[in-house]
Amino acid sequence: MLLYILGFLCLLLTGFVNATPFETCPGLPPPVEVIAHCGDILPCKLPQNTNANVNITFNIPHDVETGKIDIRALMGIEVPFIPPDNNLCHALTNGYCPLEKGERITYNMVLPILKYYPAIALKLKISFMDESKNVLSCFQMAAKVVKY
Repeated sequence: MLLYILGFLCLLLTGFVNATPFETCPGLPPPVEVIAHCGDILPCKLPQNTNANVNITFNIPHDVETGKIDIRALMGIEVPFIPPDNNLCHALTNGYCPLEKGERITYNMVLPILKYYPAIALKLKISFMDESKNVLSCFQMAAKVVKY
């Protein structure tokens, strides 16, 4: 009986993981799904002095040997955001490089939100690129750095 109750609770809790709304990048392949720690509430609040975790699932449009992630903060101007490790192959939760056309992968992005970042509303533009800088997937999402 206890096993049935635990199973039911696990099913119930998985229903609370909501995809995060995102905007597509015009003319570029969008991800299949984005799941951020903020769930489906935008702008996604990013507390200073913490890590933001985002899982991005997308399909590989062509064979890829290796790749990288490019992150831009859009706030009137475009500011590059350099993650600790921008190698696409290092943070895959399924699959490994080289990647094959049609493969569906999930990238676990961890963004440190440093304590000196200003509390400001912005839009994050996140692109995944292959070794030739061809975009594999791109999306934008509203975010807001907040005091912790």
